[in-house]
Amino acid sequence: MEGCPTPKPGVLNVHLVSHSHDDLGWLKTVDQYYYGANNTIQRAGVQYILDSVMEELFRDPVKRFIQVETGFFAMWWAEQNEEKKAKVRVLVEEGRLEFIGGGWSMNDEATAHYSAIIDNVAWGMRSVWGREAYLGDISRYLVEEFGDCGLPRVAWQIDPFGHSREQAAIFAGMGFDGLFFARLDYRDKEQRVVNKTMEVVWHGTEDFVNDPTRDLFAGVLFNHYGPPPGFCFDILCNDVIIDNPRSPDYNVPRKVEEFVAWAERASGGFRTKHIMATMGEDFHYQDANIWYKNLDKLINYRDSRVEKFHSIAPPFGRYVNEERGDSVHLLYSTPSCYLKAAQEDTSVQWPEKTDDFFPYASDSNSYWTGYFSSRPTFKRFIRTSNLFLQTIQRFIKKDVVSEKIGKQLGSVFPSTGSEENLSQMRQVMGVNMHHDAVTGTAKQHVTDDYYRLISLGLDATWPVVRDALKSMMEAGQTLEMSRCPFLNISWCEVSERENTLILTLYNPLGRPRSHPARVPVPASENGDAPAYRVYDHTGAEQTVDVMPIPSPVLTVPGRSSSAKFELVFLASLPPMGFANFYITRADSKSKSGDLQETEVMDDNTADFTLSNGEVSVTFNGKTRTTKGMKRNGMKREFTQELLYYISMEGNNSAAGFRASGAYIFRPNGKDPVSPGEPTRTIVYRGDVVEEVHQEYGNWLSQVTRLYGSSPWLEMKWLVGPIPFQDGVGKEVINRMHLDMATGGKFHTDSNGRESLTRTRDKRDSFTLGEEYESVAGNYYPINSRLFLRDEGQGTQFTVLTDRAQGGGSIHDGELELMIHRRCLRDDAFGVGEALNETAHGEGLVASGSHYALLSEVNEGMDMIKEEEKRIFYEPLAVFSPTTMTLQDFTSAPVNQRSLLKTALPEGINLLTLENWRGGSLFLRLEHFLERKDNGQPVTLDIKDLFVDLDVVSVEEVTLDGNKPLDATKRLCWKTVSQACSGAEGKLKANQNTKLNTVVTLEPMTIRSFLLEATVSNVIES
Repeated sequence: MEGCPTPKPGVLNVHLVSHSHDDLGWLKTVDQYYYGANNTIQRAGVQYILDSVMEELFRDPVKRFIQVETGFFAMWWAEQNEEKKAKVRVLVEEGRLEFIGGGWSMNDEATAHYSAIIDNVAWGMRSVWGREAYLGDISRYLVEEFGDCGLPRVAWQIDPFGHSREQAAIFAGMGFDGLFFARLDYRDKEQRVVNKTMEVVWHGTEDFVNDPTRDLFAGVLFNHYGPPPGFCFDILCNDVIIDNPRSPDYNVPRKVEEFVAWAERASGGFRTKHIMATMGEDFHYQDANIWYKNLDKLINYRDSRVEKFHSIAPPFGRYVNEERGDSVHLLYSTPSCYLKAAQEDTSVQWPEKTDDFFPYASDSNSYWTGYFSSRPTFKRFIRTSNLFLQTIQRFIKKDVVSEKIGKQLGSVFPSTGSEENLSQMRQVMGVNMHHDAVTGTAKQHVTDDYYRLISLGLDATWPVVRDALKSMMEAGQTLEMSRCPFLNISWCEVSERENTLILTLYNPLGRPRSHPARVPVPASENGDAPAYRVYDHTGAEQTVDVMPIPSPVLTVPGRSSSAKFELVFLASLPPMGFANFYITRADSKSKSGDLQETEVMDDNTADFTLSNGEVSVTFNGKTRTTKGMKRNGMKREFTQELLYYISMEGNNSAAGFRASGAYIFRPNGKDPVSPGEPTRTIVYRGDVVEEVHQEYGNWLSQVTRLYGSSPWLEMKWLVGPIPFQDGVGKEVINRMHLDMATGGKFHTDSNGRESLTRTRDKRDSFTLGEEYESVAGNYYPINSRLFLRDEGQGTQFTVLTDRAQGGGSIHDGELELMIHRRCLRDDAFGVGEALNETAHGEGLVASGSHYALLSEVNEGMDMIKEEEKRIFYEPLAVFSPTTMTLQDFTSAPVNQRSLLKTALPEGINLLTLENWRGGSLFLRLEHFLERKDNGQPVTLDIKDLFVDLDVVSVEEVTLDGNKPLDATKRLCWKTVSQACSGAEGKLKANQNTKLNTVVTLEPMTIRSFLLEATVSNVIES
């Protein structure tokens, strides 16, 4: 900020921000956008943008540009020679090229999990940007390549379709000074312009409302993120300044007058003498000279007297309104420089905000709530791939501290290439956090390319996992390990082919767990259930159910599996460690005995119940749908149904004709349609699990199950191919109704973290009005949890998800989550395709689970959030054929191992453990409970966490890891509730010294540390 231009005092300063919004995939793939290919779809080539902009900046020290998408800059940077790189470093040092946002992509804020958001931004700021990152210390480049000036201080989320409070908290934790964005509800924006609340101090968490270090300045851009009307100076536009007074098209007076008028009108929504004009749009500046030449003219003719340029008599010479005089000053600037200027106006008291900006509506019938659920299988693939990355980053590279320590930790990587493979996966996940990727709003061929990139990343990092697990086992080098990516449809080649195998389950959680393992196996020769035996690492036989695979799963398009049954057992797993299980086909039944099977016929009238001693669910015998739930003395009416909305059709010519599509959810009517009663219902009762298998025609089915003594009811749904022969789109929901008085209130998560209270048909910041989509307008993004509370009864009902979905409470006592969509019309917001996914020549089939809990309000959220973590941190399953006998297996050196000395305390999660620069380890610890849920501070000693590691020093750093916390200073803002000086804006570490390894985690905090470690004297297995 030291190199910012000097504003003119006493006048309105218009900060001209030159930028290009470059999507990492949308209408074209990432490569097509970078290289400028496939221009019949969209004329866009990012390499030409960067080439052209740099040449303009080299020529003129006044001009500025902001670079947002690190992923594209990485591709460009890798192609530059050292001479060009040196010149670019000067631009960065002088503040003329400014990195904004920092993320590998501009991430979505509705459907992205907080762990992936953090990684996307942190990796973008950590990486050098390109192939050179693979050849050395990948974490050094933002500081060593570009200096401190290379680290972004301002977030630039101009295109995501709504904005989350957790995103603000993440940016604050990384030391950002502010955030600028464009999309918010049209009524909210109208009100903010009138009330001068376009810029606010956003409280990123309810738990620290009065702590300015948790807050973030947030500003709404006045003109979306494009230039004022008539001032689009790009090869993709038609505007131009013609300054030859002898030309019949001479337009300097009009252009200057129009711009000044726009600036003064825009300034009405802001509280200082500064506004920002975004001079750019999607893929602009491919010929940067056009932009800068016209901006030069605009600045010069506005800020200089006409006599300096020509002596033509009026009307050509008169271009400044006499009343306005020199009231407006134009200057090349950046968001950081604008922010600095706004903050220096100490007379302003900034308004505050505590809620979020969901849902986003661009008009009365266009609620951008469809993308919360679009492309459900892709959303699940991204979620599981993110988990895979989170898991493998925790394996310590052998040469970070020393080769000896790496071997003792049991996490030896291949000596070369492993970090390159990890970098590839990080970049792939960064690409897929893009606001047109994880959202499901890209063209189909682009989505196919996203799938391709993730698959390449998984293939590249699988050897890292395999070799790390083998090393942990010490004698495991002979195992031929395989992963089974299609377990969600009960397909695993190893378990189907082999009579004897070893199942390795790695638990990424820092707490022990009992995990319901399910292993696909073929039928016996006569088609009956096969006999298998399962043993844990001690040789103890496990109780096993052999459960039939539901018939609809067997016929999923593309499934090529011989498995007809699943072995089901509860696997006991250590914290952040693995356990091996020996599975062998047997001649006799396993320990569990026979499974009880009952088909409920159409003429049945007797109710039936699923029960495990902890919870029971009663089904109406006649309709075969749920009717009640009991747990711990609580008894509630409970109806659960799979339903679907008919998608609104329309030609999109006006708001009232808006169609439901990839972005927009707009049902044709308020009431969903029932597919009818189940056409088949079978009840299975085993020793491990009880299940009800139900089919609704040929495209909807569900398994309702209870494991062991778990209080959670699992509803596993299978949807598709959604029929379309009737010519209408269908959007499928899972709806649950209970006899609870909820007063219009329900609760959602924010990116999988803090809970927010929602009120049906109401917004905290503005009034909805009469024209309103009452279903779509009450949908919110759900990454992990949706729950109801009846304060009078003291009852809570919670549903957890396994991926991002849209959901809400349309009626009291009711929750619904959208699980699949097939829309036959485009919604006309740019993608140009209907959301009509197919696979294997048929409509897409989606499978997933919801987990429901009936509890008391005062029972606490700790149980709910612990289960939420168990769902997210699903164990990694690895299958290995073996010729070992059971005795050989139990004699193996290591069949179970934890990388932790003890389990983490309740409410604490090890969010990140990865290699860092200079031989350090990077650790993030989070407290995931909230104060309002009775979360209490937790103190622990980092040196007591890890087996085989002596932690000798701890330095607290920002959330992204790039700066010591006590050396990070942020701009501070005066509000109604707090007067904040610059000194108070300094982030403070709780560590008095690097030798102090004891840390305290307050509720809803994430704390980040760089660790220096040595090898322990005592090595534990």
